Amino acid sequence: MTKIIEKKAKKKPVRRGYRDKYVYWISEDGLTLIRGWARDGYTNEEIARKMKTTAKTLYEWQKKYSVIRDALKESKEIVDNLVEQALLKRAMGFTKMVDGKEVYYPPDTTAMIYWSKNRRPEKWREKQEQKIDMDAELVVKLGTIEEYAE
Repeated sequence: MTKIIEKKAKKKPVRRGYRDKYVYWISEDGLTLIRGWARDGYTNEEIARKMKTTAKTLYEWQKKYSVIRDALKESKEIVDNLVEQALLKRAMGFTKMVDGKEVYYPPDTTAMIYWSKNRRPEKWREKQEQKIDMDAELVVKLGTIEEYAE
């Protein structure tokens, strides 16, 4: 019985700073930084680097701590919506005050194409998908070279 107690006593000490690193990031100060980086357009990998951790760890924390997941998701959605609005505005054309004068910016064809391809890919996609019935019988008529030359 004394041998078991001795073995338990020889366990390595846990490095608390490393293991508890997430505690700061689920605090309001940490979440504020995460939200700011997400709004600035940083990827999860870049945010993880700024947090001085790995992308794998950040993904694990997102699964484990909903506050981190929600901070990233909500902040990225805000920026995504702003970009989407700007793209639509550019595609449709708009008027803006510049030096006290009203300036008209005409619709941008590139923005229209980009918007259409992403919002309605089934209609505007360059490559149209064709489904082939693999059970259908394929009949091939072979002819001579002379017949094809005509």
